[in-house]
Amino acid sequence: MVTTTYTFSIKDIVNNPDTPTISISNKPTISPTISPIDLPDIPINISKEELQKRFVLDIMKDGNASDIHIEDDNVYTTFSKKAFEDVDYTIPNYMTSLKNIETSLEKSIGKGIDFPGLIKNSTDPETGTKIMKTKEIFFESGANEKSVCNIDKIPVPGVYIAKRVSTPAATLDSASKGSDPGKFFPSHDLPLLPIVGLPLPQPKVREIVFDPNFCKRFGFPKDFTWKTSNIPNTGDQFNVSFTCDGINGEISGIVEWNRDYPASPFYVLGNKEKNKKINGLCKKLAQQQQQLEDDFELIFKLLLMKELGDVMQVFMYYAYAMINRY
Repeated sequence: MVTTTYTFSIKDIVNNPDTPTISISNKPTISPTISPIDLPDIPINISKEELQKRFVLDIMKDGNASDIHIEDDNVYTTFSKKAFEDVDYTIPNYMTSLKNIETSLEKSIGKGIDFPGLIKNSTDPETGTKIMKTKEIFFESGANEKSVCNIDKIPVPGVYIAKRVSTPAATLDSASKGSDPGKFFPSHDLPLLPIVGLPLPQPKVREIVFDPNFCKRFGFPKDFTWKTSNIPNTGDQFNVSFTCDGINGEISGIVEWNRDYPASPFYVLGNKEKNKKINGLCKKLAQQQQQLEDDFELIFKLLLMKELGDVMQVFMYYAYAMINRY
């Protein structure tokens, strides 16, 4: 089985830390040779440390986002030190600091990533008229194609028909998904850009990898890696795995569209359910004479999954746009 892997990384993290790249490889190795794709530089005023701090503060926000909030604030400090090499990013006035960081990010990069033909939100702010004729819209966008796109009900030649695009990152988010997608990413029919000429045999598996250097620059815990690939002949099933320094081993499993994953290994739960589970673990730890590392690690995983639900959807949106040269 031939696999094409798209690996998102940082070209030279020491001398040029703001230049991400995609390297593309085929396994087993087949012709033709593929050159890397250079990605847009990260604005120089957006530091890795500020993004790490945002990561922790956003988890704190989710921990207090429902009527059941995390009762022991020490879990945030423990998470921060374990994820970021003993650095404690927690502060009492976390909401003000989080807002200031995100306002600063918006000034540097805007409120969203806009690519021609692949739009997140697209209504006219003055009239509310549906003006977009984009061909694709992600579940991750927070909007649906019927509310933002000008689409004729009957498909006719020359008329754009928007397709919902789903990723395994969207599946691993507790938010409602709505209608079924028109296509999935990654999939075997993903364009082989920038390959010239189709290799033989045609790759059936497309794998997307975000490596530790790439993830660290965007504020993820030490040695965090996230990868996914389509499962041949299924269409809506994917392998997903990730790991980082705070996790013993790798979290991995098969993800299928429109299924729920509330338990191990992915713990896809809403904030209320996650907070309740964390509170239960904290009480268990307080009652034990010997505190178990497994309980600490499960709390770490639950806090980590709070952030992955949103951020990995943005990463997959970004990957799709870059690979397809939007």
